[in-house]
Amino acid sequence: MPDILQSSEKLLQIFAVVAIEFLTLSLIVSVVVWVVKRVYKNLLQRTHVEKIQQSLNNAWRLFKVFMVVLFSILTAGIVGTNSWLVWKGKEPMKTTLEWINAIPQDFWLQLAIILMQIIVMAIAAVVLVKYTRKALIIAEKKLSTFSHLKEDNSQLIRFFSSLTQVLTTSTWLFFAVFVIHQLLLPEFIQTLLLKLVTIYLIVGISLIIARMVAMVVTTLQALSASYAQDKSWFNYYDALEPLVPLLRKSLEYIVWITSITLVIAQLNPIAEFSKYGPRLIQSIGIFFIARVFIDAGFLVIENEQNADDADEMTQRRRATILPLMKSLFKYATYFITFVLILGTLGIDIMPFLAGAGILGVVIGFGAQPFINDIVSGFFILFENIFLLDDVIEVGGVLGRVESIDFRTTKIRDPDGNLHVIRNGDLNHVKNYSKDFTFAVVEVRIGYDVDMKDVRAVLENCGEQIKQQLPEFVTGDMVVAGIVEFEKSAMRIRTTTPVTPAKHFVVATQLREIIKVAFDDKGWVMPAAKHQVELISKDILG
Repeated sequence: MPDILQSSEKLLQIFAVVAIEFLTLSLIVSVVVWVVKRVYKNLLQRTHVEKIQQSLNNAWRLFKVFMVVLFSILTAGIVGTNSWLVWKGKEPMKTTLEWINAIPQDFWLQLAIILMQIIVMAIAAVVLVKYTRKALIIAEKKLSTFSHLKEDNSQLIRFFSSLTQVLTTSTWLFFAVFVIHQLLLPEFIQTLLLKLVTIYLIVGISLIIARMVAMVVTTLQALSASYAQDKSWFNYYDALEPLVPLLRKSLEYIVWITSITLVIAQLNPIAEFSKYGPRLIQSIGIFFIARVFIDAGFLVIENEQNADDADEMTQRRRATILPLMKSLFKYATYFITFVLILGTLGIDIMPFLAGAGILGVVIGFGAQPFINDIVSGFFILFENIFLLDDVIEVGGVLGRVESIDFRTTKIRDPDGNLHVIRNGDLNHVKNYSKDFTFAVVEVRIGYDVDMKDVRAVLENCGEQIKQQLPEFVTGDMVVAGIVEFEKSAMRIRTTTPVTPAKHFVVATQLREIIKVAFDDKGWVMPAAKHQVELISKDILG
């Protein structure tokens, strides 16, 4: 019976020890969960950004899962430790008290001091986050009253949202670093946490700077537009304004590349790759300068084209050469930019240039028609054979010149069809738009009509067309006379001097006038009779 009583007392002692340790663990976990829950609710109430609220909810769920897992592990540890002590024949209560007594006397005092410091720092972090948020809200309201930010404050809202999130998270990360340092956890844990905090700060500050760049560039763009509105150089600003989005993107890329470079520098295994960051930044700068140079060059070329002191022919010649000059200037600039970027990235450009030279020679031998087209195109331009909007006839195609490119010329015929002809194939060109041209109209009249009357009627028709189209007709009609005796009629030719490329319009109108005049006289123009003769030749002869 005493043995049974002793066994019961041991079991009660074991249950008592396990219960006390379990209750102590439950109390500590409850306090930690309560404190974290208070912080979570406080943060949730003070933020109105949906993404931040979602992140807080996810973090709270993960924390609860972590605490459940940790509580289960510690509970299993308590049960397992006490079971191990019983299995070894030791009394759990006595052994636990011995472990507690083995702790140095000043440990509890130091632990109390550390806990007090942690509590004070937690309160300070809460107060700091609270008043920082208030200060940022006030600053956002003040800046939102600025006229250029009031119209479109999306950039301002994004900037302050990012700033608030980064400052809040950074504050609690520093608090976590302080707690780990005070608890004297292993050095590798402290080093790892410091690395993570440093990386977060780099990314967070980069995000803030990127948001600030977007806001500043947008504001400066609005200010510049309002300031340049009434200035004489507004045309220059209007032409270069499309570069503003490119400037903003370039600055954002520079910020993020700098951020990635600093993050890589924190990771020892890949720290050597951080040397490419400055090179990429220089490459972005070179590309942006090249774009500015191209747009500025286009502006100079267009201003030269729009010079007021040039006559119409010079203006047309410039309009023809302008697209070619712009294309040549753009591709030459991009080629130089590409070579400079390769050099900046540390790539040897000499093999590239040598390869380009050899490739050019190979292409030169195999692409002679291509080179012939380009050379012919330059001769067309510099010898002023024809220009844009000229009416020409070449290779059986008659129409208006729409464009002259390096290799081809595009001609639109009267039916609306577009003909693309290689410059090398433009062997014989008939240009109706040079200096002047003649509207040639031929009429057929019977032999029974007096030639003097016919001449008088035609000259009267010439006066009518001159009055109807004074902007096109530059002189009096000339009745050349009979140019051919046919079997049933005489063929009479008239020529009227007109402005370049207007002979079709004048000739069409003149034929209508002649038809009305001949009808009034009762004259009939005999129809032309086409005879087909079969001629045999002795091909052996």
